[in-house]
Amino acid sequence: MKHGTDKVGRDERGFGHRYYPVYSLYLDPLRDYPITFFEIGFSTGNSAETWEEYLPLADVHEFEIACNETSPSYEGGKNFVMLSSRYNKWRFEKKRLHCGSVNDFAWMRHELDSIDYPDVVVDDGGHGPKEMILAFFFMFPQIKPGGLFFMEDIVESYVVGEAGFIDQVLRPLLDDLIRRDEHARKMPSRRKFPDITSLLQDISCHEGICVFRRNKQPSTRDIDPFAIAKIASINV
Repeated sequence: MKHGTDKVGRDERGFGHRYYPVYSLYLDPLRDYPITFFEIGFSTGNSAETWEEYLPLADVHEFEIACNETSPSYEGGKNFVMLSSRYNKWRFEKKRLHCGSVNDFAWMRHELDSIDYPDVVVDDGGHGPKEMILAFFFMFPQIKPGGLFFMEDIVESYVVGEAGFIDQVLRPLLDDLIRRDEHARKMPSRRKFPDITSLLQDISCHEGICVFRRNKQPSTRDIDPFAIAKIASINV
Protein backbone atom coordinates (compact mmCIF):
# COMPACT_ATOMS: atom_id res chain seq x y z
CA MET A 1 0.00 0.00 0.00
CA LYS A 2 3.04 2.28 0.33
CA HIS A 3 2.80 3.54 -3.26
CA GLY A 4 -1.00 3.55 -3.44
CA THR A 5 -1.41 0.45 -5.58
CA ASP A 6 -4.81 -1.25 -5.55
CA LYS A 7 -3.31 -4.73 -5.84
CA VAL A 8 -2.69 -5.53 -2.19
CA GLY A 9 -5.87 -4.59 -0.35
CA ARG A 10 -9.00 -2.51 -0.24
CA ASP A 11 -9.02 1.08 0.95
CA GLU A 12 -11.58 2.74 3.20
CA ARG A 13 -13.92 3.17 0.22
CA GLY A 14 -13.84 -0.54 -0.56
CA PHE A 15 -11.76 -0.16 -3.71
CA GLY A 16 -8.88 -2.51 -4.43
CA HIS A 17 -8.03 -6.18 -4.72
CA ARG A 18 -6.47 -8.95 -2.69
CA TYR A 19 -3.85 -9.99 -5.21
CA TYR A 20 -0.89 -9.82 -2.85
CA PRO A 21 -0.99 -13.52 -1.75
CA VAL A 22 -0.99 -14.57 -5.40
CA TYR A 23 1.90 -12.33 -6.37
CA SER A 24 3.80 -13.34 -3.26
CA LEU A 25 3.36 -17.02 -4.11
CA TYR A 26 4.67 -16.69 -7.65
CA LEU A 27 7.04 -13.71 -7.53
CA ASP A 28 8.82 -14.04 -4.18
CA PRO A 29 11.15 -16.70 -5.67
CA LEU A 30 12.10 -14.23 -8.44
CA ARG A 31 12.98 -11.22 -6.28
CA ASP A 32 16.73 -11.86 -6.36
CA TYR A 33 16.92 -12.36 -10.12
CA PRO A 34 17.33 -9.80 -12.96
CA ILE A 35 14.06 -10.65 -14.68
CA THR A 36 12.31 -8.71 -17.44
CA PHE A 37 8.89 -7.59 -16.24
CA PHE A 38 6.05 -6.10 -18.31
CA GLU A 39 2.89 -4.47 -16.99
CA ILE A 40 0.03 -3.43 -19.25
CA GLY A 41 -1.68 -0.43 -17.65
CA PHE A 42 0.54 2.25 -16.08
CA SER A 43 -2.29 4.61 -15.10
CA THR A 44 -0.71 6.98 -12.53
CA GLY A 45 2.29 4.74 -11.86
CA ASN A 46 1.36 3.43 -8.43
CA SER A 47 1.93 -0.20 -9.31
CA ALA A 48 5.07 0.61 -11.35
CA GLU A 49 6.65 2.05 -8.21
CA THR A 50 5.53 -1.01 -6.26
CA TRP A 51 7.07 -3.44 -8.76
CA GLU A 52 10.31 -1.47 -8.82
CA GLU A 53 10.66 -1.78 -5.05
CA TYR A 54 9.36 -5.35 -4.78
CA LEU A 55 11.58 -6.63 -7.62
CA PRO A 56 14.76 -4.56 -7.18
CA LEU A 57 16.77 -6.35 -9.89
CA ALA A 58 13.99 -6.46 -12.48
CA ASP A 59 13.89 -4.49 -15.73
CA VAL A 60 10.33 -3.16 -15.40
CA HIS A 61 8.53 -1.89 -18.52
CA GLU A 62 5.10 -0.28 -18.46
CA PHE A 63 2.64 0.01 -21.37
CA GLU A 64 -0.14 2.59 -21.35
CA ILE A 65 -2.52 3.69 -24.12
CA ALA A 66 -3.80 6.84 -22.39
CA CYS A 67 -0.53 8.78 -22.76
CA ASN A 68 -0.50 8.21 -26.52
CA GLU A 69 -1.50 11.24 -28.61
CA THR A 70 -4.13 9.21 -30.48
CA SER A 71 -5.89 8.09 -27.30
CA PRO A 72 -9.38 9.55 -26.66
CA SER A 73 -8.23 10.46 -23.14
CA TYR A 74 -5.15 12.36 -24.33
CA GLU A 75 -6.92 15.74 -24.16
CA GLY A 76 -4.06 17.88 -25.37
CA GLY A 77 -1.49 16.30 -23.11
CA LYS A 78 -3.34 16.91 -19.86
CA ASN A 79 -4.78 13.52 -19.08
CA PHE A 80 -4.52 11.62 -15.81
CA VAL A 81 -1.34 9.78 -16.84
CA MET A 82 0.66 12.85 -17.80
CA LEU A 83 -0.48 14.75 -14.75
CA SER A 84 0.92 12.01 -12.54
CA SER A 85 4.09 12.90 -10.65
CA ARG A 86 5.57 9.60 -11.87
CA TYR A 87 5.01 10.16 -15.58
CA ASN A 88 8.21 12.08 -16.36
CA LYS A 89 10.31 9.69 -14.29
CA TRP A 90 9.11 6.58 -16.07
CA ARG A 91 8.82 7.94 -19.61
CA PHE A 92 11.76 10.30 -19.91
CA GLU A 93 14.23 9.50 -17.12
CA LYS A 94 13.93 5.72 -16.95
CA LYS A 95 12.57 5.36 -20.50
CA ARG A 96 10.47 2.44 -19.32
CA LEU A 97 6.98 3.82 -20.02
CA HIS A 98 5.79 2.97 -23.53
CA CYS A 99 2.79 5.01 -24.68
CA GLY A 100 0.53 3.18 -27.10
CA SER A 101 -1.93 0.33 -27.45
CA VAL A 102 -0.78 -3.21 -26.77
CA ASN A 103 -3.30 -4.22 -29.43
CA ASP A 104 -1.36 -2.20 -32.02
CA PHE A 105 0.94 -5.07 -32.87
CA ALA A 106 3.12 -3.19 -35.35
CA TRP A 107 3.88 -0.56 -32.72
CA MET A 108 4.43 -3.19 -30.05
CA ARG A 109 6.89 -5.14 -32.18
CA HIS A 110 8.83 -1.92 -32.75
CA GLU A 111 8.88 -1.12 -29.03
CA LEU A 112 9.90 -4.66 -28.08
CA ASP A 113 12.63 -4.96 -30.71
CA SER A 114 15.35 -3.80 -28.29
CA ILE A 115 13.87 -5.41 -25.14
CA ASP A 116 14.46 -8.94 -23.93
CA TYR A 117 11.62 -11.44 -23.90
CA PRO A 118 9.63 -11.03 -20.65
CA ASP A 119 9.78 -13.41 -17.71
CA VAL A 120 6.55 -11.97 -16.31
CA VAL A 121 3.62 -10.10 -17.87
CA VAL A 122 0.86 -8.48 -15.79
CA ASP A 123 -2.26 -7.43 -17.68
CA ASP A 124 -4.03 -4.64 -15.82
CA GLY A 125 -4.98 -2.76 -18.98
CA GLY A 126 -8.33 -2.49 -20.72
CA HIS A 127 -10.80 -5.05 -19.43
CA GLY A 128 -12.96 -5.29 -22.55
CA PRO A 129 -13.07 -8.63 -24.39
CA LYS A 130 -10.92 -7.48 -27.33
CA GLU A 131 -8.25 -5.91 -25.13
CA MET A 132 -7.90 -8.92 -22.85
CA ILE A 133 -8.06 -11.59 -25.55
CA LEU A 134 -5.62 -9.99 -27.99
CA ALA A 135 -3.17 -8.94 -25.26
CA PHE A 136 -3.03 -12.53 -24.03
CA PHE A 137 -2.65 -14.03 -27.52
CA PHE A 138 0.12 -11.52 -28.34
CA MET A 139 2.08 -11.63 -25.10
CA PHE A 140 1.86 -15.21 -23.88
CA PRO A 141 3.96 -16.77 -26.67
CA GLN A 142 6.70 -14.20 -26.02
CA ILE A 143 7.15 -15.07 -22.36
CA LYS A 144 10.32 -16.98 -21.53
CA PRO A 145 10.09 -20.69 -20.71
CA GLY A 146 8.73 -21.10 -17.18
CA GLY A 147 7.53 -17.50 -17.15
CA LEU A 148 4.17 -16.15 -16.00
CA PHE A 149 1.21 -14.20 -17.37
CA PHE A 150 -1.12 -12.64 -14.77
CA MET A 151 -4.59 -11.64 -15.99
CA GLU A 152 -5.98 -9.23 -13.40
CA ASP A 153 -9.62 -8.22 -12.97
CA ILE A 154 -10.76 -11.28 -14.87
CA VAL A 155 -14.13 -10.93 -13.15
CA GLU A 156 -14.84 -8.10 -15.64
CA SER A 157 -15.49 -10.87 -18.17
CA TYR A 158 -18.81 -11.56 -16.48
CA VAL A 159 -20.01 -8.08 -17.44
CA VAL A 160 -20.09 -9.07 -21.11
CA GLY A 161 -21.02 -12.71 -20.54
CA GLU A 162 -20.24 -15.13 -23.35
CA ALA A 163 -18.19 -12.53 -25.23
CA GLY A 164 -15.71 -12.18 -22.36
CA PHE A 165 -12.27 -13.66 -21.76
CA ILE A 166 -13.55 -16.37 -19.40
CA ASP A 167 -16.00 -17.95 -21.85
CA GLN A 168 -14.04 -17.20 -25.02
CA VAL A 169 -10.55 -18.16 -23.82
CA LEU A 170 -10.17 -19.44 -20.26
CA ARG A 171 -12.72 -22.26 -20.29
CA PRO A 172 -11.82 -23.69 -23.72
CA LEU A 173 -8.11 -23.30 -22.97
CA LEU A 174 -8.58 -25.28 -19.76
CA ASP A 175 -10.37 -27.92 -21.79
CA ASP A 176 -7.44 -27.97 -24.25
CA LEU A 177 -5.01 -28.39 -21.37
CA ILE A 178 -6.92 -31.27 -19.78
CA ARG A 179 -7.27 -33.04 -23.12
CA ARG A 180 -3.51 -33.22 -23.51
CA ASP A 181 -3.77 -36.30 -21.29
CA GLU A 182 -2.91 -39.45 -23.27
CA HIS A 183 -6.27 -41.05 -22.55
CA ALA A 184 -8.20 -37.94 -23.62
CA ARG A 185 -6.34 -37.81 -26.92
CA LYS A 186 -8.24 -40.91 -27.98
CA MET A 187 -11.53 -39.09 -27.54
CA PRO A 188 -13.04 -37.10 -30.42
CA SER A 189 -12.24 -33.44 -29.87
CA ARG A 190 -10.64 -30.43 -31.49
CA ARG A 191 -8.17 -28.29 -29.61
CA LYS A 192 -9.38 -24.73 -29.84
CA PHE A 193 -6.03 -23.03 -29.22
CA PRO A 194 -3.25 -25.32 -30.53
CA ASP A 195 -0.68 -22.49 -30.74
CA ILE A 196 -1.30 -21.46 -27.12
CA THR A 197 -1.84 -24.90 -25.62
CA SER A 198 1.49 -26.10 -27.01
CA LEU A 199 3.20 -23.39 -24.90
CA LEU A 200 1.11 -23.77 -21.74
CA GLN A 201 2.31 -25.52 -18.59
CA ASP A 202 -0.60 -24.81 -16.23
CA ILE A 203 -3.35 -22.40 -15.21
CA SER A 204 -4.15 -21.25 -11.69
CA CYS A 205 -7.11 -19.01 -10.84
CA HIS A 206 -7.70 -17.10 -7.62
CA GLU A 207 -9.94 -14.28 -6.40
CA GLY A 208 -10.21 -11.98 -9.41
CA ILE A 209 -6.97 -13.09 -11.08
CA CYS A 210 -5.68 -16.01 -13.17
CA VAL A 211 -2.07 -17.07 -13.71
CA PHE A 212 -0.87 -18.79 -16.89
CA ARG A 213 2.54 -20.45 -16.76
CA ARG A 214 4.69 -21.11 -19.82
CA ASN A 215 6.22 -24.51 -20.43
CA LYS A 216 9.77 -25.12 -21.69
CA GLN A 217 9.08 -24.25 -25.32
CA PRO A 218 11.12 -21.26 -26.54
CA SER A 219 9.72 -17.74 -26.71
CA THR A 220 8.42 -16.53 -30.04
CA ARG A 221 7.08 -13.33 -31.62
CA ASP A 222 6.02 -15.11 -34.80
CA ILE A 223 2.49 -16.11 -33.76
CA ASP A 224 -0.31 -13.91 -35.14
CA PRO A 225 -2.96 -13.14 -32.45
CA PHE A 226 -5.65 -12.67 -35.09
CA ALA A 227 -4.85 -16.07 -36.58
CA ILE A 228 -5.29 -17.67 -33.14
CA ALA A 229 -8.65 -15.93 -32.76
CA LYS A 230 -9.74 -16.99 -36.26
CA ILE A 231 -8.95 -20.67 -35.62
CA ALA A 232 -11.02 -20.47 -32.43
CA SER A 233 -13.88 -18.60 -34.20
CA ILE A 234 -13.49 -15.59 -31.89
CA ASN A 235 -14.61 -12.27 -33.36
CA VAL A 236 -12.08 -9.59 -32.37
